[in-house]
Amino acid sequence: MYAVEATAVSRRFGRRVAVDNLTLQISPGEIVGFLGLNGAGKTTTLRMLAGQLHPDEGTVRVFEYDTQARGFAAHGLVGVLPEDAAIRVTATAWENLLRAAESRYVRPEEALRRGRELFALLGLDDRADEPVRGFSKGMKRRLGIAMSVINYPLLLVLDEPTSGLDVESVAVIRDVVRELNRRGVTILMTTHAIEEANGLCDRVAILDRGRLAACDTPARLKASVPHDEPSLLVTFLPDAPNVADEIRRLPAVTAVSGDGGRYRVDYTDLPGVLEALAAYSRRTSRTIAALQMSAPSLEEVFFHVTGSDLRSRPAASVRWTDPAMIDNEGGA
Repeated sequence: MYAVEATAVSRRFGRRVAVDNLTLQISPGEIVGFLGLNGAGKTTTLRMLAGQLHPDEGTVRVFEYDTQARGFAAHGLVGVLPEDAAIRVTATAWENLLRAAESRYVRPEEALRRGRELFALLGLDDRADEPVRGFSKGMKRRLGIAMSVINYPLLLVLDEPTSGLDVESVAVIRDVVRELNRRGVTILMTTHAIEEANGLCDRVAILDRGRLAACDTPARLKASVPHDEPSLLVTFLPDAPNVADEIRRLPAVTAVSGDGGRYRVDYTDLPGVLEALAAYSRRTSRTIAALQMSAPSLEEVFFHVTGSDLRSRPAASVRWTDPAMIDNEGGA
């Protein structure tokens, strides 16, 4: 059984094709990140996978339930955190949480128990009775996560969960994502933060102009990108002005670049260059503080697959509003 199974899914808005013939299977317990430029179809894809938006063609099943079937939302399988979650700023954090619990048919006694646990996990327990108006963007995002999982969904969908937040909130949210996943929650998330996708996600799906361009583990995606020269990244301590020239003369070394003790070493023979570096370390009494294989980054993978730089983001952005969380009195 898949947590999510999308088969030949397409969605159009007028004449524009937002998602084009997407097929994807996600296993229970996975964290899958979606990368792509604005307009690539990430938000539309996640809305369909969450059952909030019906595809024009194809089917989506969440834990074997058809998302287009009547009453799908009543199963409570999915929790959603839009990038701009609507929260009542005139209400307290606790009042917002109870409102979310009621809309998800969580019994009051369960809402009380779960709410206390979630607020402690998210560092909100000492701010529960304060109006949200005084919260930072990071605190509001933490509250949004608590509201989205108050019914303990099996699938959590997060749209840019750490975008524009302070360092502390980013760290808290990433830790909470890992903890929820450890408890068995399958998580889908969009992000523009390459390091976040690389560090958090079991698999990364790259979308390009509505199509699924690639989907695999970060390691396999990086291994799939051709690179001309095999190289090592080596750090020597202590450093000296002549280290690069000395390394350049070692057997099997073809080129050296870098400074400050950290060098990229291109080579022709891996066993040979490792033996030469070890001998150099012993001879000069310079410690090899770090040694790693140089491989393409996830950002290079994105450029290779799509021909675009993920850092170049168009100004236009599609906003995602969860109808169940619309605040008629205004919100943040």
